[in-house]
Amino acid sequence: MQTDAIVLDAPAAATRPLPDWWQTAREQQVPLLVCTGRLGEPELAGWLTAGVTDCFDEQMPLPLVLHRIQQAVEARRQATEGRLQAAFLASLSVSAPLRLAVMESVGAGFVFRFINRTFAADFGRSPEQLVGVPLEKLGLTETQLADVAVWQRWCREALRLGRAVSFVHQSLRSARWFSATFEPLRQPGLVTEAVSIYVEDITDQQAAKLRSVESEERFYRVFQVIPIATAIQTIPDGRYLDVNAAFTRLFGYSRAELIGRTALELGLWVKPEERERYYHELEAHGRVLDFRGSYRTRDGRIGEAVLSAVTLVIGDLPCQLALLQDVTEAQHLNERLRQREEWFHAILNATLDGIIVEDDQRIVYANQAVARLYGVETPEALVGQDFAVMCAPHEEVRLRDYTQRRMRGEVAPATYEFTAQRADGTTVTLENSVSEFFSGGKKYLIAVMRDVEERKRLQATLQQIHKMEAVGRLAGGIAHDFNNLLNSILGFSRLAHRKSSQMNDPTLDEYFRAIEDSAERAAQLVSKLLAFGRQKEASRQTVNLNAVVEDSLFFVRSLLPPNVELVTSLLPDLPPFEGDPDQIQQVIINLCRNACDAMPDGGTLTLGTRADVFPVQRDGRTLSGQLAGHCVCLTVADTGVGMDETTRQHIFDPFFTTKDLGDGAGLGLSVVHGIVTAHGGTVGVKSVPGKGSCFEVRFPALRSGRTGEQPVAENLRRTPGGIPLLPEAARLVLVVEDDNLIAQLFTEILHEVGYDVVVATDGQQGVARFAEQPDAFELVILDALLPKLDGLGCLQSIRQYKPQIPVLVVSGYSEEVTSGELSAQATVFLQKPFTPEVLLSAVARAVGSTKVM
Repeated sequence: MQTDAIVLDAPAAATRPLPDWWQTAREQQVPLLVCTGRLGEPELAGWLTAGVTDCFDEQMPLPLVLHRIQQAVEARRQATEGRLQAAFLASLSVSAPLRLAVMESVGAGFVFRFINRTFAADFGRSPEQLVGVPLEKLGLTETQLADVAVWQRWCREALRLGRAVSFVHQSLRSARWFSATFEPLRQPGLVTEAVSIYVEDITDQQAAKLRSVESEERFYRVFQVIPIATAIQTIPDGRYLDVNAAFTRLFGYSRAELIGRTALELGLWVKPEERERYYHELEAHGRVLDFRGSYRTRDGRIGEAVLSAVTLVIGDLPCQLALLQDVTEAQHLNERLRQREEWFHAILNATLDGIIVEDDQRIVYANQAVARLYGVETPEALVGQDFAVMCAPHEEVRLRDYTQRRMRGEVAPATYEFTAQRADGTTVTLENSVSEFFSGGKKYLIAVMRDVEERKRLQATLQQIHKMEAVGRLAGGIAHDFNNLLNSILGFSRLAHRKSSQMNDPTLDEYFRAIEDSAERAAQLVSKLLAFGRQKEASRQTVNLNAVVEDSLFFVRSLLPPNVELVTSLLPDLPPFEGDPDQIQQVIINLCRNACDAMPDGGTLTLGTRADVFPVQRDGRTLSGQLAGHCVCLTVADTGVGMDETTRQHIFDPFFTTKDLGDGAGLGLSVVHGIVTAHGGTVGVKSVPGKGSCFEVRFPALRSGRTGEQPVAENLRRTPGGIPLLPEAARLVLVVEDDNLIAQLFTEILHEVGYDVVVATDGQQGVARFAEQPDAFELVILDALLPKLDGLGCLQSIRQYKPQIPVLVVSGYSEEVTSGELSAQATVFLQKPFTPEVLLSAVARAVGSTKVM
């Protein structure tokens, strides 16, 4: 319990010396009071001097005693507070960081009445040296006087206003910043004009404030000029406090239209679920990084953006600093790049050429065609592999040398062929075209590889075709000369035979018939050679399939090796069909050649014919029209190796062959298919591997009453020997023929029936002879091939003199006239060789014809 006062009566005070009681009261800092009897003045003075606070008579009324005690306690409290204040002021005057002073107005200036040591140190003096001394006598420096002048001005302002004033001031002497407060001292009984001064050094605070202002200014400048859309928004409502210029440009709103509003109010978020995820992440982590979302501009355009945000506090307001990077164009560009990359890969994988990219012998890219060439499932199986993995062992050194030379910048072949080895060990010849390019400062090689096996086959086929064309031209030329010889043999033998008939010698008649038969067979052989050499154009007529097969047997037998047996099974009385016998014969020969090739170890080749109907369906298709009617069927069967289903499906493709390179062009069966299809027919094959094949060719049979080309009926007068007679007026004939025997034969035949003949041995001579007496000639017989002026030129020149003159054209060929202009202008065409009877029939038709120009 705290003691507020000690009260003693006189007897108690006598028990202890008075100084002891006083010492106790002083230690407890409480007043000491003594109650006693009547005291004289000297005793009272002694007690008070000894330290007693107060004395009172014991007769004093109790209220008054209590009042005296309360006064003593209050006096002690006030004394204690005074001492504390004095101690506080003493501490301020010595060590307080604040600058404290009291200045009094004296005359025209002010005098320090109090100043603490901290303030006095600014003047380089102690407080005692400054208090009471006029300022002008202190010997202050110019800068110190300037600071004092400022303080005096503010002291006068405080006295004038009668209240405290404050200001911030930078000292001219020290360049430090101070916050000063000047307050007039107004106390009762104080008549002087004094001002208390409180000065705080705020240099550090001012510097921090300045740095903060500068930082804010720098931030604002960056905030406004940064090219990324940036905004400051409140949390959690997202109200805009500020936005930069990039933000307004992106969204199309002005800054004034955005401040104070939210993105939700403006409809800037396209997808509400994206906004929810964004704020959830911001609340959970205090930041958001690379958030992708859709935004909507003022004009309704939809874009894509990447948002990043961080939370911060402005004043006491929680906010977010959000940065929005527009990636709409970049996304469109990426999409276009992705699409182009897809196109690029699709194009590269669609090409038939293999394409690889090499990085110093290593494959870094390969397309699908390379995988097919190499025989792997995917191109990725080759990426990272050494390029040598695709080469045959004997090619590796050469190809490595080419690659190394290119990588060193040296010359190497740009296009070359090499042998590649597939994954299964088989080889293929490839053509490789190599070029180089740079990417990222690094050199790469791009190689385009092409399978040239097919090209080599085609080249060999083309060479074979050229060879066959040469053979055909040679055969045609030989056949022409043979026809001239045979025409002479056949014609003269027939004339001799007629003259010898008067001798009635059977043996001689037999000899002549043998000569004529041999000549006719030779003529047929030459005709077949011409057809086989393709010297004749297609000529449709009524065809007997059995007759064509029998005519073809001569050629078929020449194809058969000794270990192959030929069997025929021809159905009699087959209905005819319309076609070209020579082309049908080519179909038979090609099929028989193919059958022979399928029987390398020998076997049986069977040719058959029959009447049939077209199947209702073929290859899953329903047939209709002509193909659904009756037909004649040719079968060519062999007992050879047969074929599998894959081969059967491609057997009629051009250049498809299972033979070794050089053994066949792969055109035979495709020609068969083309001829049969052109005749309105069908061709198919049945085959079992190891058990042979059977080709069936069907041609539409002619309906009843329908025929092909028929010979022109003759209505001519004949001699008793059956020789046609020319009209009486036609007695002079011009023969233009470079072969003397043929010219002599024509002359003999025509003379025999009483006609006159003029012979010319070349085209120019023929025109000259005709020009001598054009009205006398009733007929011209000329060969298609003549020296100096060919048959066409000769015919045209003759008709300039007599346009209506009939012209009979003869030739050992047929193609050059049946397809050319000479054929069109000839009155009658006759192919060599022929008998005298045939010649005279043709002459009679020519003279009686109206086909003249």
